[in-house]
Amino acid sequence: MEDSQQQALRSDQHYLPMRVNEPMMVIFWDVDEVRPIILSFALGVPFDAINYVLPVGLLYFYVARRIKAKYAKGILNHIAWWHGILPMKTTRSMPDPLIRELFR
Repeated sequence: MEDSQQQALRSDQHYLPMRVNEPMMVIFWDVDEVRPIILSFALGVPFDAINYVLPVGLLYFYVARRIKAKYAKGILNHIAWWHGILPMKTTRSMPDPLIRELFR
């Protein structure tokens, strides 16, 4: 099917497959979901604390999957910004998150 679509295009057009915008995957999971587990192994082995950090990585994996299934893509960044954990420069379009009442 792809060959017939490529042949139907003009010389100034290019065919882009649908999978271009899919997230990077590790077996069945997105990279951003598996990253905490990999980091817990990477930090737990040299510090001999694998029994402490692996459950934290698994818990983060479980919570991240649930949040990703329920809410929009940037919800964790938004929550972190709203509570002041993720600081940003104060501009006219991005006010200080710790100021709850804005006046003109």
